[in-house]
Amino acid sequence: MGKRQAGDSASRDEVKWQVRWRVEGVARKRTFARKGHAKDFHDRLTVASVNGWHADLRGYPVDPAGQTSPGRTLTTQPAEAHPDAETQLRAGLSFADYCTTTWWPINETRFKGKNLLGHRRNMRVAIDLMTYPLADPRCDGRPGTGAGESILLGDLVADDVRRALVRRRSVNGRTAAVNQRTMTKALTQNLTDISIAPETASDATVRAFYITLSLILRDAASSQHLSGDPLNGTAVFARAPKPGRVTDRLVPSLAEIFDLADAIAELGPIIGGRPAGERYRSLILTAGTIGARPGELTAHRPEWILFGDPTRVRLHRSETPLYDTETGLRGRNES
Repeated sequence: MGKRQAGDSASRDEVKWQVRWRVEGVARKRTFARKGHAKDFHDRLTVASVNGWHADLRGYPVDPAGQTSPGRTLTTQPAEAHPDAETQLRAGLSFADYCTTTWWPINETRFKGKNLLGHRRNMRVAIDLMTYPLADPRCDGRPGTGAGESILLGDLVADDVRRALVRRRSVNGRTAAVNQRTMTKALTQNLTDISIAPETASDATVRAFYITLSLILRDAASSQHLSGDPLNGTAVFARAPKPGRVTDRLVPSLAEIFDLADAIAELGPIIGGRPAGERYRSLILTAGTIGARPGELTAHRPEWILFGDPTRVRLHRSETPLYDTETGLRGRNES
């Protein structure tokens, strides 16, 4: 058991206590915020070593009185006493099993609206991408370590996260669906001149995927499922997208905005003596002069226009359509 000082501060909150031990030659460690907690765990390891207790998937000692299945033996012998210690890695949960049986059931009620749908989609894409590649040396015959199978959390390293981020840039569900419909139409109608769009993801999509993956791996690390930090040095592969310059955007003049509003106001069938497009005149003038976001314009209410001298327009909500066929969720999301 040893003390680790974090940072330059000597305050009590900056001190961490680490306990290190071995299970079948594989090194383990656990960090505590209080010395007393670390000492209690160290004493438990000592009792387990003397009495030959087994260890669970995380390497923690299991009291035989409450053990329901055989585990592995806890030992304090050095790694040299086990020639195959390098191949005796923990065979605990796979990434896919952890996501579907632990992480999502716990966090599903934590997310709302678009965040719920986005994190669920990103989690499922991560499950598809976080697999053992071909000829991976970790595919050593252990159960669940075949090529293409979900990576065991005990095997997961930073290169797996980097590989997933690179592969994520070639995944685009919407474009894939459009391409599939195009191919189906070409086969049924014997078309030969077709155009297939490249299935690439934007920087913002990859960044959102990385955020979800980071949440999953941080929760797995806090539960002692990971032996290292697979997120170390991976953020550079999912940089936040830079906004476009204002000078690159097409901004119409005030005269053009009024001309557009007049043109649309004359479109559509006559309803109540006026064209149907008349109802959009104020929306176009508001969007073109105030510069509100699309969600704010969707949520805008007529009573938020305060006529006077000067006339004021209030925008304080954002509204987006929300639906999910899987859970039966539908409606509009206001924020």
